[in-house]
Amino acid sequence: MMLIDLAMDNKRGVSMLTDDAKKRMLKTRNLLKRYAFNQDATDKVEYFSFENANDVCSNAHFAMPPYADSYIELDRGSKGRIGYVFCADGRIYVIYGDDKEGIFTPFVYTRHERAKLFDNRFDEKELGRGYAAFKLLLMVGITLTSREAVGDYSQTEPSKMTAITVAMGVSDIYDVALVNRRLADQDIINDMVQECRGDLRSCITAMLLLMERRVHTITEVKASRGFVGSKLRAHPAHHVVTIDLDKDHHYFHRLFAAPATGTGVTPREHDVSSHWTHWNCSAQCQHKWVPFHSEEAEERDMEKHGRVLERYVCELCGGGKTRKPEFTRGDASKGRVTKQYKVIASKQKERKRGTEQGEHDTSEGSS
Repeated sequence: MMLIDLAMDNKRGVSMLTDDAKKRMLKTRNLLKRYAFNQDATDKVEYFSFENANDVCSNAHFAMPPYADSYIELDRGSKGRIGYVFCADGRIYVIYGDDKEGIFTPFVYTRHERAKLFDNRFDEKELGRGYAAFKLLLMVGITLTSREAVGDYSQTEPSKMTAITVAMGVSDIYDVALVNRRLADQDIINDMVQECRGDLRSCITAMLLLMERRVHTITEVKASRGFVGSKLRAHPAHHVVTIDLDKDHHYFHRLFAAPATGTGVTPREHDVSSHWTHWNCSAQCQHKWVPFHSEEAEERDMEKHGRVLERYVCELCGGGKTRKPEFTRGDASKGRVTKQYKVIASKQKERKRGTEQGEHDTSEGSS
């Protein structure tokens, strides 16, 4: 079972949620499109999150969940699993756990423009530190000194100064609040901050890596029956979409320039996730994206989608990109197909073997 199911089926798992949040989660649970990262894919996410932290933070504003109601789960092996629940209203909940139990954390995130959703805001007395410094620590994992917390960077190393500046791009995009005001105890908050620090950066990395759309393979699974615990349950026919983060891989900062290609796998009705479409982009360009507005395009957006879509243009090569919303494709008269999403990194084990072999050769040479 996935963490969200373990958490929702256990009183301790939802102990951090308010009654309204529980109702919201019960409603959202069955609407979620679920993406399960296996351990190799999770290793790749954590590698990029650490080694390419500046790229991740710089491109955080492009990170969008595939669907309005989405769920991403990372398998961190012996360190357990972590799940991110994206609700259509913009809230992001985080779940910690393992194969036996899942528990919602006390923090809920959303993009800054939707922060009015939050009733349980933090105040600086409650945090024991400035809100900006608190967000940097919780979201990105960067700790500010007392001098840096008040904006004095005179004794800060240039490398850390760069990291702080880039990380502030994430804390400017997202806000955080407590799920439940009853848990506003400073000791509990401090303990959970240390446990959850950097979680949002991993979440953003996972979303960015999912944007490469030329790595999907789809397998049809027929209807079947099987035991779940002690109960016999029916499993309807569905498609398993395997997303290989290593297949036809591009460098991380090029993921945002690759043109989208359709999968075209079934004539039956099925959902298509939101995604970026690109035009006139140079494959050699490093890209410097700035927002682009067109009255004519925005009028078409309102007629077709009921809202204005995000558009960007590159100042260097002149290419552009647009965020297309999720939609339904196919012939409903032929039936409807549902999908499960499995995220892998097929070359991760080869990398591990190569690293281990290199360490072995080094130890032999030193002896």
